[in-house]
Amino acid sequence: MSIIKSSIAQMWHKNHSFFIAVVIAQMTAAFAVLFVIGAAANDYYRINEDYRTNMSLYIAFDKAGEEAVHYSDLKETVFEICNKSVPGEIKDVALSTPYNEDYGKIVSVFATDGDSYRLSQIDIYNIGGTLAEGRLYTDEEYNSDKYYALTMSIDADELIIEGKKFEVLGKMLDFGVVPEVRTTPFVFEDMNLPIEFLCFDVNRILTEKELGKVTVLLDKVIPGKYTLSYKLSSKEDEKAILRSSILISLIIGTSAAAVLLIVYGYIMKMRRRNLAIWRLTGCSALRSAVLFFGEMAVISAPSVLLGFALFYAAQKLFLNEMYPYMEVTHTFGLYAKTYAVMMLIMFALFSAIAIVNSRHSVKQQLLRANI
Repeated sequence: MSIIKSSIAQMWHKNHSFFIAVVIAQMTAAFAVLFVIGAAANDYYRINEDYRTNMSLYIAFDKAGEEAVHYSDLKETVFEICNKSVPGEIKDVALSTPYNEDYGKIVSVFATDGDSYRLSQIDIYNIGGTLAEGRLYTDEEYNSDKYYALTMSIDADELIIEGKKFEVLGKMLDFGVVPEVRTTPFVFEDMNLPIEFLCFDVNRILTEKELGKVTVLLDKVIPGKYTLSYKLSSKEDEKAILRSSILISLIIGTSAAAVLLIVYGYIMKMRRRNLAIWRLTGCSALRSAVLFFGEMAVISAPSVLLGFALFYAAQKLFLNEMYPYMEVTHTFGLYAKTYAVMMLIMFALFSAIAIVNSRHSVKQQLLRANI
């Protein structure tokens, strides 16, 4: 141990910058490893935390008059799509009539529950937040055979549409968009209203096979009368960026490892003289390899711990705010395991480098060290 200490002291006195570079390189590598693990885990969690809101399936109908599509034509198909084609994945269904100069569009947004309807949670959130006065439907009203409505531009307690009297429950705020009347799906059934579009809000991205099932069902009832398209929500764009950031994190980690290998190679080049002197003074190849290994271990172990301490401080100061899931993943167990793995890898590299270089004869080592 005394030889290792004197060798390290000699390294410090003869080449301060080299010694400091070795310590900084290992601290940086330790910091980079923890950062890569944390950033990648954070982005992975973020990708999956809101995975259930990322696709809207639009079915537009461009036929009018006698060829117009009515909800009564599609009711069974809608339930079959929700319950059989992609069961449990259709969150909400939206219907809209074409625009009418008197009242705008009639719209219904609902969720299915087996073979019945229920009020959409998204509708509760969206409409509930834009009611200027009045209230939403109750569950009983939503599934009743009566005519209820929420209006946007019409200020009245009752509303007459095509001879049908609607009880107006509330008035929505007018944001300058196309005026609309919100109602229940029963109205679309009973009045046999023509529909301009049908939209399914899907919990995830449907596969080509699942989209094919939807197409087959539509072709059975309204062949040639619709256009099917889909839109990914902005969350999906965000996920693409998050996936890219995971890749960047892995590249940073790989780069840190490559830099560390270069540093270790340079260390070996700088320490050839010591290896040659140890061999010249009677050390065996194994003994000189052990001395070099011990020298690097004494420098590396605390350097990596310093890198971990620096990362922990940075995590507490600002990284946890930037990467909220990092705090969840970076437990004491992760620190301990990462430290153990890094030490094993470093020691394996030190051992390999030392053994390869110590196998040279004394004469070869003297020549390589320019002695």
